Amino acid sequence: MLFRPPFGRYNEWTLEALRGLNMHMVLWNISSVDWELRKDPQQIVRNVVNNLHPGGIILLHELPQTLRILPELLNKIMEAGYECIIPDSENFIKPQVKK
Repeated sequence: MLFRPPFGRYNEWTLEALRGLNMHMVLWNISSVDWELRKDPQQIVRNVVNNLHPGGIILLHELPQTLRILPELLNKIMEAGYECIIPDSENFIKPQVKK
């Protein structure tokens, strides 16, 4: 199971709790900045599309402006040759090999 800490903030206690729950922390590397763009939702699309890269994890929130642009955003992501997946332990977490 995956966990995204609120605001991306965590400490050693967070990591310890996740280990105890057999969970993995995941952070984003593409920020839509959607929470600041209520008046300019098209900028959400630009923020994401201009920063797409293989393995990118996009931060989006359940906000009215994000929901308005979501179909367009998903289409542009797919037009750029990417696919959207729901990360889980099967397709996202790669076991660490200890040497």
